[in-house]
Amino acid sequence: LFSSYILDGQIPVKHYVRNVLAQIMPRPLLKSDLPTFARAMVTAQDHRRMVWLTAYLPERRGNVDMIEEPLELRDVKLALRADGQPVTKAYLAPSGEELPIRSTDDGYLHVTVPVVKGWAVVVFEE
Repeated sequence: LFSSYILDGQIPVKHYVRNVLAQIMPRPLLKSDLPTFARAMVTAQDHRRMVWLTAYLPERRGNVDMIEEPLELRDVKLALRADGQPVTKAYLAPSGEELPIRSTDDGYLHVTVPVVKGWAVVVFEE
């Protein structure tokens, strides 16, 4: 299944895997409205979790996908599963710009990142 997608890049295969993952993990750690070329990763340290965002469009050069030019994304919506951890604030690192947090009954913390210029880090302090 995965090798089929790697070899042929068929969109229906990608959608099939997405749907299977949604069945296996109905409450993912992170939800976002990122475009497919962007990436998000969650890491944790004492008393905080960080969401790392990257937005670069790979460009094929010979047999290599090069990542050189950052893309700008606006109003990126993120929802981090709270897992019972009280979060006191969310902000962009390293600037410290605070982001309003909206907590919902489904146990997620929602923020909107105003601008991602190639990369951004959102810190959720506990």
